[in-house]
Amino acid sequence: MSRHFTELENKIKIQLQQKSSPRLSLAPYGYTGLYASLDKKRNIVKYELRYKKPLDKKLTTRTYKGKGLEEVATIDFPKDRLYLSKGIDPNAQDRTNRAEAIEALNQQRSKAILFKTVYAEWEHNKITELTQKQGKTPREARREPDRIRKHIYPHLADTPVGKITSFDLIKILTPLFKDSYDTAKKCYTALIEIFAQFEIKTNGKFKSPITTSLTIALRKSREEGIRKTGHFSAPAYWQLPMIFHTLGDYDYLSSDIVRFCILTACRLKAARHLRWSDITFDDHKGYFVIPESNNKVKGAPKESRTVYFGNLVYLLLLAQKESFLSFLLNTGRDDGYVFPKNMEADKHDQPIGEDAVSAFMKKTFHYSELKKGRLWKGKEPEEGLIQLHATSRSCFQTWALEQIDNKTNLPKYRKEVIEHCLLHSKKDAYKGAYDRSSIPSEEIYQLKNDWENFCSSYTTYGDLLWERFKYKVKVNSGDEQEALNMLCELEEDARNGVESEETKSLQCYNLGQQAIIKAQQDFKKFGGEKYLKDLEHRNSKQISES
Repeated sequence: MSRHFTELENKIKIQLQQKSSPRLSLAPYGYTGLYASLDKKRNIVKYELRYKKPLDKKLTTRTYKGKGLEEVATIDFPKDRLYLSKGIDPNAQDRTNRAEAIEALNQQRSKAILFKTVYAEWEHNKITELTQKQGKTPREARREPDRIRKHIYPHLADTPVGKITSFDLIKILTPLFKDSYDTAKKCYTALIEIFAQFEIKTNGKFKSPITTSLTIALRKSREEGIRKTGHFSAPAYWQLPMIFHTLGDYDYLSSDIVRFCILTACRLKAARHLRWSDITFDDHKGYFVIPESNNKVKGAPKESRTVYFGNLVYLLLLAQKESFLSFLLNTGRDDGYVFPKNMEADKHDQPIGEDAVSAFMKKTFHYSELKKGRLWKGKEPEEGLIQLHATSRSCFQTWALEQIDNKTNLPKYRKEVIEHCLLHSKKDAYKGAYDRSSIPSEEIYQLKNDWENFCSSYTTYGDLLWERFKYKVKVNSGDEQEALNMLCELEEDARNGVESEETKSLQCYNLGQQAIIKAQQDFKKFGGEKYLKDLEHRNSKQISES
């Protein structure tokens, strides 16, 4: 404190000690409105400004706590007098200034928080939600966070979250949308969640860098990525009976669920999470209702989540039920999974994993069949090896649309019935509003039974054909030449349009043989040996890494 203010403050202190009044006006010293008072306990002088608020007759006090005369007289008092001259309440302005300072400090702190810290909290919450609320296994629950870790985390991990801009995200997401649209879309959705979570935590002080301008900037790369996005590979539907027959060679739970998906034309997630309590049996047929949480379209009505099945699925479920009954007896629960992770008697409380089904498809159609010289691929040249989703749903829809009624020469099944079997809802606003027609369950059951018979046709008719051959040959002294003569006669009958169980068997069997020949031709045509070498190299690499 300068000498002038030291002397002045001492003088004021002496006057306060001598005076009986609690306050001393400093107007004589040139500070109108400023008052001094004595704190007798601490023996120090306190200063305060007394003023009237705008449109208020009462005096208001502004206290300068812990401040000496020099600081008050040279800094605070002139500033507050300036506020008063502008009609601003100094106390209110002081509160505003403090709030702004706190906000600036919080913003500074939020900028210092790194993205990896925010991500770690989101990752923990996400995995907890998926495992506890949605019933996913820890391995399944890690898929979404692992996607961010692979594509986003390396770019932003050590960047303060408050300094991440839309431009930073554009540089990361633009090439990702161009190369892998579906992955980029899922990463984009996860980033929205991550930034929104942090925005809520900071009470809106942090602003998400995902803005409208970012969406506009990504539009071109999105369109480019969509053009590149391919569909799941599906075989020509007439090959399906042979593929279905191949599945019968494998006595695995994964094989059962693949056959179940093909016969019901339902999505894998719905089949994996199917519980016995969701199924209703009705005279060697039935239906099951997919819970809303496991349905692709959330909020869909019950009729849009009901899957009907015929006799063949009924028999498949009957074979599965034996182990479930043991679970019911051991636990007293009737809500076990139809396709559990573990087939032991008391362990039907977790569904089979998606990875197990994918591994089975790869082992069967992407490896074992390749070793036999067969390449089961999509029907288009650019498509790859077949995938379950398209093999079940795409084949079903194509087959159903192409079936013709022999009597009328018109489509055999109504398109509405086909769409209902695929659980496709009416998206058009007007159609959905005015078309309230219902589809008879008899039509759906008829379509599903025909589809099941088609899928199993190679196995059923092929086995039937050769069993009859074996029987007739055995009766007629076991002459192989006689069997060949019978086969020639059947082929002649088939060419002449003679319909019988034997000719139907022969046609289905021949169709299966054609499917095998095509798969063998595709193996040579589309580089099956290279596919096989790549898979073997990948398998050996994974084994060495583990």
